[in-house]
Amino acid sequence: MVRVEPQPVDLERWPALAAPAGLGGAAAGLVAQALRRAARDLGIRIDYPDASAAGDYDADVRVVLREPENFWARLVADGVVGLGESFMAGEWATSDLSGAITVLAPWIATNPDCADPGSGRSGATVGEAVRAGPAP
Repeated sequence: MVRVEPQPVDLERWPALAAPAGLGGAAAGLVAQALRRAARDLGIRIDYPDASAAGDYDADVRVVLREPENFWARLVADGVVGLGESFMAGEWATSDLSGAITVLAPWIATNPDCADPGSGRSGATVGEAVRAGPAP
């Protein structure tokens, strides 16, 4: 298991790193389930606080989720930007940051339940995004 101790975040300097106000609703649950199912195909292992895991034990990239609910909420609200903010907030850790981002960013960018910054559909579920149509 990766053991990287979180550092305190100066929320006055970095207010966007405050814990998300909501937990992402149904879309966060869909993203969580989808990433758990995709972990093996992505070549990533995800360790959860409850000692469960997704992906192969010997995967090249290992991610430790410390605060999964906040992690999922940030992905739903802010997509790939949320991935970075979640890392900076200490909600997940890895010993291979570039490897984790290389694997996760494209997956997040193509997942319809993750935010598409600038689309006006932040956090939309698949059904909501389809009904809304293309961003104006």
